[in-house]
Amino acid sequence: YDYSIDPNGNDTANKVLRFVGNDLRVLELGTAAGVMTRELQRQGCRVTGVEIVPEMASVAEQWCERMIIANLDELDFTQAIGDEAFDCVVAADVLEHLREPHKILERLRTTNASRLVLSVPNVTYAGLVGALGQGEFEYREKGLLDRTHLRFFSRKSIEWLLLRAGWLPKRWEAQQVPVHRSEFFSDWLALDEAQRGYLLARPDAEVYQFIVEAVPAGDMQQIERTWVEVEAMRAELEAERRHSKEREALYERDLASLKEH
Repeated sequence: YDYSIDPNGNDTANKVLRFVGNDLRVLELGTAAGVMTRELQRQGCRVTGVEIVPEMASVAEQWCERMIIANLDELDFTQAIGDEAFDCVVAADVLEHLREPHKILERLRTTNASRLVLSVPNVTYAGLVGALGQGEFEYREKGLLDRTHLRFFSRKSIEWLLLRAGWLPKRWEAQQVPVHRSEFFSDWLALDEAQRGYLLARPDAEVYQFIVEAVPAGDMQQIERTWVEVEAMRAELEAERRHSKEREALYERDLASLKEH
């Protein structure tokens, strides 16, 4: 959890920070030692932090207006925060560490937050799926199979988790990582070309993490309408992706033909 954020970078942390914005009241869940907290303060945000490890909380609180030391799986937001309102709740790489993330998302509705910004790892990442296909499931110190991860998410499952908890996912971004640059590279090399091609052709194949912005939902009819819109958008993107792959295949075929002549 000790890392630095390049202000000019384009990694997950940067995307989360851009989604959040400037000069807001922010509730940050799982501050750890405050790397994200510090950047939020630099963006002019006034941060209330929540962290379970007292030693980490003591470091992060220098960038907070208030620090709450608590276990998110057990935290009563109404009791801890009262009627304090926030412009945004941030849960960057947090939900995967919780026993019951849906209950936390439901309880967050009591904070009167206008928005929720979160990031989660993608369990359908091609490198991970390729390793599973070979019977490999090895927890690691960090990455998608971080040994502290209790939950795993796909695009569909995080969508449904949010909707069930009363949050409408409104904006998405993906953190792409080529498999050859991931912790699964050695398992990837053990696959043959056809297997690798099949896995890379799947949706979100090289999405390592999802960044999502959600807003409080209205009634269930609104949720259902949004779900239909999301599914239609996904179908459109998938059709576009297939068309792109077909054009790429035609290009490769024509290039090979030119080389033969």
